[in-house]
Amino acid sequence: MLEHKFKTVRELKDALNECPDDAEIDISELSNNISRHGLTTVFDGKKVLICEYHDYEIINKYRNIFSELSKTEQSRCGCVYEIYQRNLSTAIDGYLSELTQEDKRKVIQLARAEFDYISPEEITEAIRQNQEDGYCSHGLDPNCCPLGCGDI
Repeated sequence: MLEHKFKTVRELKDALNECPDDAEIDISELSNNISRHGLTTVFDGKKVLICEYHDYEIINKYRNIFSELSKTEQSRCGCVYEIYQRNLSTAIDGYLSELTQEDKRKVIQLARAEFDYISPEEITEAIRQNQEDGYCSHGLDPNCCPLGCGDI
């Protein structure tokens, strides 16, 4: 294992650019100065996988927006995770059109890592798979769906 003490965000970013995409990197001892500069992280047990160095301002802006959207969708899903995930993902999609391709990629990565975002294609595939398995489009037994799918 190679260890290195990073003094600046630039040093860390340069080192990350040399790592393979699936590298596991322990950043538990990074200084607060570096860790608050916009590193999006995904936690996996004791290790931390750094997704990518991001522009802090744009990521923080959309993290706040998506956090508010998440709260709104939690109250509108009937406690059904699949409905929450699809509604939140659809709401997130509404914000993506205003972004550049590079920023869109970063924001989608944030949404996937922190808000369980799924693309419209993934939503369509999940609905198709549910129908094949005998479930309603919301992923539930049609007779138990709070949206009345069993009544159709």
